[in-house]
Amino acid sequence: MIEPRRRVLEIVKLLQKRAYCIQELSLIFEVEKRTIQRDIAVIKKVFHPISTSKGCYSLEKLEFDIDDMEFVSFFKIISLIEKNKISVKNKDFNNLLKKYQDETRQLYCFFENPLEELNTNQKLIKDIKFAIYFKRYCDIVYHEREERELKDIKPYKIVYAKNNWYLVAMTKNYKYNNGFKRFRINFIKDIKIDTKTFKSDIQVEEFIKNMHSLFEDYQKPKYEVILEANSNIKRYFKIKKYLPSQKILDETQTSLTLSYKINQDMEIIPLIKTWLPDLKVVSPKELDKTIREIIKKY
Repeated sequence: MIEPRRRVLEIVKLLQKRAYCIQELSLIFEVEKRTIQRDIAVIKKVFHPISTSKGCYSLEKLEFDIDDMEFVSFFKIISLIEKNKISVKNKDFNNLLKKYQDETRQLYCFFENPLEELNTNQKLIKDIKFAIYFKRYCDIVYHEREERELKDIKPYKIVYAKNNWYLVAMTKNYKYNNGFKRFRINFIKDIKIDTKTFKSDIQVEEFIKNMHSLFEDYQKPKYEVILEANSNIKRYFKIKKYLPSQKILDETQTSLTLSYKINQDMEIIPLIKTWLPDLKVVSPKELDKTIREIIKKY
């Protein structure tokens, strides 16, 4: 079955061609009519000129040019689903998000951190997009702690995460994380595109697609972390997944036992710190020790 955000995207495409009824869409996507009604409700939030006639819906031809992945990402924002990670290729996404926020300001108050402005020149952005699209090796001048040149970079995707823009790539220059590196785009000072092309690695593509956070390591096995939320905060964990792998193992009147699958402590340490002292580490013991050391430093 097609995943929900992709289904919404496909419905938007169909409605621009002709009117479709709920029953017809439910048959096309093999879901219940109630599911399609929820999808239509999401679409109405974003695209006001949606026409209704005898239970059928149509949508005016959209005036902006935005590719599939951006549409999926846009609906992630609108639906408040997994809004911490967005893969983007088109500058129109920023304009769309700002437009939506402006239009809904009378009803909602957004407390998200502001979007990072891309301060690099437009030619550099175009070159990055070109290198990604045509799978071309490139050399970049990158200023992290100091300025250095990195050669034979394989650029895979522009990623928006935690309110910042990144280029994710594979590089032999980076000896950690099996060569997988996230470059902050505003710290890229120059890029030179090679004539050589590279073959996209399906494992890298899948990792980027399913990446839970910026801290997740590439090709590293996952391990289980078990946390216990006390009665002061357990209700929050029952209504929201703070990481995609979150599972409830047990519940009593005074606590909620939670399980997470991660491959790097920093994936979960910020979450634990946010809810201290009401959230504690049950296992592994090494992580519990790390958290206790952090508390001592406070």
